[in-house]
Amino acid sequence: MRSRSIAGVTFDLWQTLILDEPEKDLLRRELRCQGLCSALSTVGIDLAFQDLLRGYDESVNWFQTFWRKNEDIPTIEQIRYIVNVASNNKVVLPHELNAIEKFQEAYTARLFGSPYPKRTRVFNLEVSAASGLQDRPHQQHWS
Repeated sequence: MRSRSIAGVTFDLWQTLILDEPEKDLLRRELRCQGLCSALSTVGIDLAFQDLLRGYDESVNWFQTFWRKNEDIPTIEQIRYIVNVASNNKVVLPHELNAIEKFQEAYTARLFGSPYPKRTRVFNLEVSAASGLQDRPHQQHWS
């Protein structure tokens, strides 16, 4: 009998690896919009923090239409939606990879910083803001 090895495993982040707490929603919202506001200003896009908050709030309903169908929305598309609402469709995000990466980092880095601890145990993986997922010596076997 030939042995098969597993090449990779993926997990859904929200409510699977990270059990989110609704009471942290407002803090996460503010941190994400602050990060976006700063990142956008580095490329000459100046949007008011309050407008980004409005875009974020409005985006929730749009996101849920996808999530109900078990579909994912790429991070940059989430950001585009928020910026479109915040700017009344007057701002077009740059397409340069370094700008897109800067926006995504500003938006997603808030997942592993506050309101979440710097290091969180997730199954037998350790989530770290600096290094992402790291293998740990102890292995978990699932059937």
